[in-house]
Amino acid sequence: MSGTSALTDRYVAEVVRRIPADQRGDVADELHATIADTVEARGQADSEAAEREVLTEMGDPIRLAAQYADRPLALIGPGFYPTYIRLLTVLLSTVLPVVTAVSAVLDVLDGQGPQK
Repeated sequence: MSGTSALTDRYVAEVVRRIPADQRGDVADELHATIADTVEARGQADSEAAEREVLTEMGDPIRLAAQYADRPLALIGPGFYPTYIRLLTVLLSTVLPVVTAVSAVLDVLDGQGPQK
């Protein structure tokens, strides 16, 4: 492969835009080199097909960026999960009935009454 194709460039751009700015250049160079070396090692006549296979094997660029940035892909980590469940339970058991009751009272006051 005599350079990088648009597919590789798009993949690398998607990875590096999700990592800290100070790491982007090094990671981009490393990814370009890794992809080119892997495609070359396959020795296939169709380098575009080999490149597509390599990128598919590398996986989702978002997941790869998370590995480079050493960040988990979780909204709520294990340390906050019990607190989250408690808060969610309290909110659902208090706010939902209050909203339902207020809505019913407003319907009655508007003269609509309960829906049939």
